[in-house]
Amino acid sequence: MTDPAPSAAPAPFSGPGIPGLMMDWPLLTSTITAFMEENFGDQKIVSVVDDLGTFTYTYAECAARVKKLANALKAAGVKPGDRVATIAFNTHRHFEIYHAVSGMGAVCHTLNPRLSAEHIDYIINHAEDVIVFADPACMPLTQNGMERWKSVRQIIELAAPYEEFIADHPAEFAWPTLDENAACALCYTSGTTGNPKGALYSHRSTVLHAICAAGANAFGLRATDVALSVVPMFHVNGWGLPYTGPICGAKLVLPGRVLDGPAITKLVQDEGVTLSVGVPTVWQAVLDHLTSSGEKVPTLKSVFIGGSAVPPSMIDRFEAEHGVDIVHAWGMTELSPIGTVCKLDATAEAQDREGRIATKSKQGRAIYGIELRTVDDAGERIPHGSEEGGELQARGPWVISAYFRADTPDSFDNGWFRTGDVAIYDNRAHMQITDRIKDVIKSGGEWISSIDIENTLMGHPEVRMAACVAKPDPKWRERPVAIVAAANPDAPPSAESLQAYLAERLPKWQCPDEILFRADLPIGPTGKILKRQIRDELYGDAA
Repeated sequence: MTDPAPSAAPAPFSGPGIPGLMMDWPLLTSTITAFMEENFGDQKIVSVVDDLGTFTYTYAECAARVKKLANALKAAGVKPGDRVATIAFNTHRHFEIYHAVSGMGAVCHTLNPRLSAEHIDYIINHAEDVIVFADPACMPLTQNGMERWKSVRQIIELAAPYEEFIADHPAEFAWPTLDENAACALCYTSGTTGNPKGALYSHRSTVLHAICAAGANAFGLRATDVALSVVPMFHVNGWGLPYTGPICGAKLVLPGRVLDGPAITKLVQDEGVTLSVGVPTVWQAVLDHLTSSGEKVPTLKSVFIGGSAVPPSMIDRFEAEHGVDIVHAWGMTELSPIGTVCKLDATAEAQDREGRIATKSKQGRAIYGIELRTVDDAGERIPHGSEEGGELQARGPWVISAYFRADTPDSFDNGWFRTGDVAIYDNRAHMQITDRIKDVIKSGGEWISSIDIENTLMGHPEVRMAACVAKPDPKWRERPVAIVAAANPDAPPSAESLQAYLAERLPKWQCPDEILFRADLPIGPTGKILKRQIRDELYGDAA
């Protein structure tokens, strides 16, 4: 095994005070690769791959292939700082690219295959990627890529061509000692407004994020856990799990491209999954499958859900029917991504069931390393326990200080990143997202939370999905309109029954003026409902 060679000398010191006498040991992703091989070499990685079916190997076998890939990339002319792109799902080959590319000093650039071709072209050209790795199912996206992508020298399919690419290279590689502030990974926002923007992560930020995400008040991973990464590895570094998992020595399960209810349920059952992460739409599909099939997932203890608000009804049903603890989390691409996790303390656990579910429906407390605040329209900090919502802002060692090759000063406020979320804090520092600034509804001078309406509707047994958007109104400026996908499209509930259901649970002035029905709601590339698209389709330029 080869390791980075940190200096035994202490780090440079600029005072005041006296210098500590500790080694200058850089925080590099290659130290995670070396750690998993040395300490958890016999732990398993299970990968669902189109060309291999279910493939299983150990961390030690993975590390050997990571080093073969690093040698192959070096032979192909990849240099420190070069961007190497992936258009891929959650597989062992994608995991190897994560570790090899960043470990050798290049930048692992994950692309979302669900983006439009126009956005993919823009992102690759903006990042100036030199090599593109693509899953077989994503290869159509690379058609004529060498002509469309000015910097790309090679496109490699993550199947037999990948195996040929690494085959003749040695399974030893001397990981370079890099500056821990060097870039290691690049993720772009989904570009719902304007062109996508890049978040360029450093080795230091990535390792710190992985360490803190492993903590008991975050993922709380252990070597006895079996962790299923449902969140795509193309989405914000898979929430850091490809690095946090090896740090903790957990068995990793990578589900490939099929993420429907039956497929996820089978993996949980077959591999004894104890913990998973993902977005609400996927876990709603799992819950629906468990209900219709009568199947159980006895090993599954906790699921961390983020990306959009989790309906309280989903939290309640998973716990009551399957003994699964749904843990609400919040973050974003610009935060690497984890900002908060809603783990209950003794006071919250002591509440009655209704109170516990209400607390778990919040996004929770910041994990160590992240500072958060809400500010009012004048930029003044709003104290915890206030009933007033405000713009949520963040800072910390894994929060971006700028976008990659973009001039966006409006995204920052005196060293704080402006998240674009509206949030409220209770008096025990639990944060709750009440809306996106662009989605909040202002009616007659009062703010109405679209999320509150959506979550309430999702508690109705005949509702599968719900969205709430603003309708222009000449008297009130805006009024809420709800769009619903029924649990049974052949026998949907009436709009009147849903209005009555809402009226029992929300103030009358917050209830939507209309309830519209659709067979399905549009889902974006990161698993969120595209409310902007719905609003544009309904109201066009008037929205």
